Amino acid sequence: VLTVEKIVDGDGAALYGDGPFTLTAVCTYRGQEIVNTLFELEPNSRRTLGPYPMTTSCVVDETHTAGATDAALLPADGTVTIGDRVNPEWTVTATNTFDLTSIEVTKTRTGDLDADGADGAFTVELVCVLPVDGTDRAIAIPGGAVRVLSADGGYVAEYAALPVNARCAPMTSLFMRLV
Repeated sequence: VLTVEKIVDGDGAALYGDGPFTLTAVCTYRGQEIVNTLFELEPNSRRTLGPYPMTTSCVVDETHTAGATDAALLPADGTVTIGDRVNPEWTVTATNTFDLTSIEVTKTRTGDLDADGADGAFTVELVCVLPVDGTDRAIAIPGGAVRVLSADGGYVAEYAALPVNARCAPMTSLFMRLV
């Protein structure tokens, strides 16, 4: 049998590595294709295909990586030969790594800094999308999307635990003070 194993790792795996992960397996025996299948795997799971005759060659490829920072196969070309004594388990491992980064938003104040409202406080809302297999997927911002920029915090807001490949845009507004 051929075993295809899905491993999800990296600091962002728990937040962003939920898949789905789509793979293909094409197996040939004596020059004839005996299986050509498309399937999904959940994080940290495996699937077995077969049984197949000895000397069957199988090529596994991952077609949808669910927005991973990096995706790798072992063996690197995704090819195993059933019965090959070099790789007696006949396993292809697809590993997806989800790395994290952070963004710091700084409010710059210019002009008459003594004018009413110049000290803030200000709010910023971060909106992020993660490109996932050709589609932008909106992501929840860890710790909340809205932050307060004030003199006490140096007019800085930090957003941590964001996926490396995310595209983010801050939106700001002034807190209204009622007198």
